[in-house]
Amino acid sequence: MTLEDLANVGEFLGGLAVIVSLVYLAIQIRQNTRSVRAATFQAVADSISELGFRLGVDPAHGRVFVAGLQADGSLSEDEQRQFHFMLLTGTRRFENAYLQWRSGVLSDEQVEGFRNGNARILRSPGGRAWWPIWRDHFTVPFREFVDREQARSHDTGT
Repeated sequence: MTLEDLANVGEFLGGLAVIVSLVYLAIQIRQNTRSVRAATFQAVADSISELGFRLGVDPAHGRVFVAGLQADGSLSEDEQRQFHFMLLTGTRRFENAYLQWRSGVLSDEQVEGFRNGNARILRSPGGRAWWPIWRDHFTVPFREFVDREQARSHDTGT
């Protein structure tokens, strides 16, 4: 075997090592992407669930939330303020889910439940009254998204 033959074998083995490294790197990136998506979904779900849990275990907060959604006029000024901050907090958490979905971190499937829950809240009488007042506290893409959802639900009667 000549020196040139050895150089060719070395070049071939070097190229093969690069290909193997790229395949390994692609597998690692794919696994990391799955892990990031799962962690993001879990964080968003935990955040939204924590708020729901608080409303469920505290009868006073639960009453304020339900009465606020019904917009039945039974809330005091302080309770109305509580309701506004409950919606602000919950909608901000959904905005996070929306932005993660929009950037491709969360899938359509993962964000669907959050989307439906937020839409139901904002379609309630209290939510419909709240959104126009507080919408400017959110990012433009999210505001436009909610506005489209609200218009779509109005058009379909849902």
